[in-house]
Amino acid sequence: MKKRHYDNWLHAFMQYASINEAPEHIYFWVGVSTIAGALRRKCYFDMGTFKWYPNFYIVLLAPSGIIAKSTTADLGMNLLRKIPGVKFGPDVVTWQSLITSLSKAAESFIEPKSGKATTMSCLTFASSEFGNLLNPKDREMVDMYVNLYDSRDNPFRKETKTQGDDVVTNAWVNLIACTTPSWLAQEFPEYTIGGGFMSRCIFVFGDNKAKLVSYPKRANGGKNLEDTKRKLVEDLAIISELRGEFDMTEEAYHYGEVLYRVMWEGNKFGGMDPEKFGGYWSRRQSHIHKLAMIISAATSDDMLITREQLATAHMMIEGIEPDMQKVFSMIGRSEEAKAYDYVYRLIVSLGEASNNDIFLAAAGKMPKSVDFDACIDALIRQKRIVPVVGKDGVPRVKAL
Repeated sequence: MKKRHYDNWLHAFMQYASINEAPEHIYFWVGVSTIAGALRRKCYFDMGTFKWYPNFYIVLLAPSGIIAKSTTADLGMNLLRKIPGVKFGPDVVTWQSLITSLSKAAESFIEPKSGKATTMSCLTFASSEFGNLLNPKDREMVDMYVNLYDSRDNPFRKETKTQGDDVVTNAWVNLIACTTPSWLAQEFPEYTIGGGFMSRCIFVFGDNKAKLVSYPKRANGGKNLEDTKRKLVEDLAIISELRGEFDMTEEAYHYGEVLYRVMWEGNKFGGMDPEKFGGYWSRRQSHIHKLAMIISAATSDDMLITREQLATAHMMIEGIEPDMQKVFSMIGRSEEAKAYDYVYRLIVSLGEASNNDIFLAAAGKMPKSVDFDACIDALIRQKRIVPVVGKDGVPRVKAL
C-alpha cells in the first residue's frame, strides 16, 4: 500500500476539526464513524462462532446550537464521500427504503483468506436529524436496525405485502446522527431503554462549547485547510483498501481476558442500573473491540491490534458511559426530562448559582407538574451538577 501522510488518522482528523467549538471527544467519535464507513464489511474480528464488524450507531446529542452537531458530523462525512466505493443511504428513511437502498448497494470484493469473491451490501447513514433515520415508536423499524447491526453472514430477508420478499446479502449499516436531549426524551418510549437498539448505540453527549471561535477560517493561523483535507482523504482511501481479519497481539488478548473477567466477576455493570444497562453491558466487549479495529486501522495497515490500542478503546468507551447514564435517564419521563434539561442548561449559562437565582430565572418556563427542588436533587444524583459554597458562604450549584 501507499505510504500515509499521517501516523494516526484519528489524531490528524481531530486536529483538523478542532478549529471549531465542539469538545474533543465529539471529533473523536465523528472520526470513528468516518473510518468505519471506509472499512465497511471488508474487515472483521473473528470470535470463532461469530464475527464483529467495524460499524457503529453513533448519536451526537446536545442542546440546539451549542456544539454545531451537524457541522461537526459533516467534517468527517464530507471526507468519506470522496472515497471510491463508499455508498451513503438516503437522507430520510423508512424501513422499505432502507432495504431497497441496501439491495442496490450490493457489490463484491475478494476475501483474502479464501480468495473468493464475497458479496456485501454496505451503507453509511448520516443525518442532522436522528428522526429522519428512525421512528422510535415504529417497532418494526427499530427491530430492523437491531437485526442489521450485527451484519450476520446469512442473508437478511424482509417480507413485503405487495412485492414478496426483499433479500439483502451480508447487509452492513453504519450510522451517525444528531439530536437533542428533549427530542430523545419525547420520542423514545420507556420500553426502549432495556431493548436491543439502545444497547447498540453510542450516545456522545456535549452540552458545552470547548472554546469560542467567532471565525473558524481565521482561527487556524491562516493555514491552508484544503491541503490537510486532501491528505486526510488520501489516507482514508488507503484505509478503505484494508480487508480481511483483524487479529491481536498476545498482550492484547491478555488485556482483553482480564477486562472480561473484571466486567462479569468484579465491577459488574460498573455501578449502572442492571435493568436499564444490562443490554449495553452485554455488548460492551463488542463495542470495545469494534473500536479497537478502528484505532488500529487509523495507525497501521497490519490489522494487528496492540495492547495499547485495546486499552485506548476501553478508555474511550468507559469515558462515554457517564453520559450514557445521563441519556438513559432522559427517557420515559418526557415532561420531567425536558424540564430537567432546561434547568441544567440554565445552570450552565449562569455558572455558579443559588437555588433562588435558578428558580427566578426558570419561573414560568417549567411545567407546573415538575417540582423545582426535586429537579435540583435529580440533577445532583445524575452527577450533572454539584453543590458548592460561594465565597459569601451562600450554598450554590454548578454544572459538571
